[in-house]
Amino acid sequence: MISHTNAVIARLLPILLLTLLLAAGCSDMGDPVSPDDNNNGNGDPTPADTLSWTGDIYPDIISTYCISCHGASFPQGNLDLTDFAGWIDANSLSGNPFVVPGDPDQSELVWRVEGTNGLARMPQGGQLADSEIEAIRTWIEQGAPKQ
Repeated sequence: MISHTNAVIARLLPILLLTLLLAAGCSDMGDPVSPDDNNNGNGDPTPADTLSWTGDIYPDIISTYCISCHGASFPQGNLDLTDFAGWIDANSLSGNPFVVPGDPDQSELVWRVEGTNGLARMPQGGQLADSEIEAIRTWIEQGAPKQ
């Protein structure tokens, strides 16, 4: 009887140990969350922190403030902001690149929403909140990703 019990234990022991190791590896017993947990430790954003045109910039800002004047039907300034390619490949009527991925200070979009470089502030008749302008700057700094 004892040898049969030992044989069963010998067969089940590796399975039991593996199960315990897997369960211990899945528990979150680490350090408490800190403000730096949203990046990789050197200040660079993780993918979850990256803003995108389709997920953040277009639905939260552009569709609210810009499409009424820069929609596909009759885009003022010949600037159609309904399509991502219109952002990245466009030059404004002033001849400046509208968005320079990685360089918000060279992007006319930033100049327009900030009202800098001698250009009229957009949107006409109002202005974006500082947090919205910062989101646009951050998106461009991150390379102006679509997704």
